[in-house]
Amino acid sequence: MKKKGMIGMMETFMIIFVIFILIGFGMYFFYKFSVSSTITEAQETCELSSYEKLLATLDLPGLQCSFKASPKDCVDTAKLRAFIDTKAAENVGTQACTMKIVFKQIYPQPGIRVNDTECTPDKMRSPEFPESCGKWTLKVPKEELTKNKAARVSSTPVSLYYPHIKQYGIGQLEITTYTYT
Repeated sequence: MKKKGMIGMMETFMIIFVIFILIGFGMYFFYKFSVSSTITEAQETCELSSYEKLLATLDLPGLQCSFKASPKDCVDTAKLRAFIDTKAAENVGTQACTMKIVFKQIYPQPGIRVNDTECTPDKMRSPEFPESCGKWTLKVPKEELTKNKAARVSSTPVSLYYPHIKQYGIGQLEITTYTYT
């Protein structure tokens, strides 16, 4: 009788052990599935938020043209340059997504060599402006945040106002979103 009782107890422990192993595998696969679906959803959210960020960037009061205290649908390049140099520019686009935000001048077309030249205050005061430079970078992510990630570019045309020469130009607002592939 003693041997039958021990065999019965061992069978019970073996069954409980196998059940715990199956529960452990189930938890492991559920965790893997949960993580992958969360990453996919986060990427979709980043892509959607890049379009929202396009519109929100154009509505920033520190960038909009204004005439007689009335906002206009254009980006003031002098205000843009001043905004880039402030702490407020660091907070633009702060979220889970890694983004790069750049304004590019399309017309009047800058020279071929200076098309990707950053517009600094000195270049904006030069007599050759707006031909002396061609872009204003509002936000650049750290390189380690963009490494091994796919880049997706969203863009929209914008009207650029050059207050130094009282002229308008055509530009492009580009938001590059970096996500895992």
